[in-house]
Amino acid sequence: MNRALVFLLSVLPACAAPTALAPLDLRDPFAVSYRGGAIAAEFAPQTAEPTAEPTAGPQVAQSGERATVHLRAVLIELDVTDARSLLASLPQPAATAATSAAALPGQGQPTEAAWPLAGIRGAHMDPALVDVTVDALRERANVLMAPQLVVSLGEPATIAVEEQRAVVRSLDFLASDDAVIANPRVGRIDYGDTLAIRATPGDPGTQLSVNWSTTRLVTPVAVAATPLGSLHTPVLLRHELTASPAIAAQDALVLASIPGAEQGRTCLLMVAVEIHPQTQPR
Repeated sequence: MNRALVFLLSVLPACAAPTALAPLDLRDPFAVSYRGGAIAAEFAPQTAEPTAEPTAGPQVAQSGERATVHLRAVLIELDVTDARSLLASLPQPAATAATSAAALPGQGQPTEAAWPLAGIRGAHMDPALVDVTVDALRERANVLMAPQLVVSLGEPATIAVEEQRAVVRSLDFLASDDAVIANPRVGRIDYGDTLAIRATPGDPGTQLSVNWSTTRLVTPVAVAATPLGSLHTPVLLRHELTASPAIAAQDALVLASIPGAEQGRTCLLMVAVEIHPQTQPR
């Protein structure tokens, strides 16, 4: 009985361990730039600001022919080990985010603390692999956003998924006859994921500009105490990736990587693109 129990306990961890993911079939790697930092949070305006009038995009085709760009973006958060497995066929660039940051003028040595990533890199892949990858990760990853949109060639598109947090932003001191009291003023912080994409015609082909940024609120929110009350001093963590690769009429990209919400997690972005030419109606 005891021998059977020992055998069962030794087998269970092996059975429970997730299987390793097969590397994606990636091709034509391209450069990806990263920047990030911890900043004091800016509060949202107290009153609604007037909406700017929309501006016309660039005149892409004066002859009447105009192409449309069908975009599908999938932002996923997964274990860093799984992310590295998916990108195993992609060579890691020699320069990393840490070495790039250390080269900035006026900056000290990097801290010993580090957040594991799946590299700062990008590559092309078959558009069909986007759905295949999402299905394979359904039980082991979180899909943070998966928008689909259609824009004209040359027209910018921005997608944002935001969260909000109300905090005490300041204290107004009020004098009475024999004392001073504090009246707290509440402010709002916006944070989340933003994706800006624009496909523009070039020579010899089309270029896709991608700007992917993630802003997260550090919790618990720090508190500064005064003799008359406390106010919050929120801090945001911001990460941003940018890339501008040339694309085919039917193409897909993967961009890596941004830290996830917890240590050991990271985020990847996949973008599928289809460019459809349209002729002037008769």
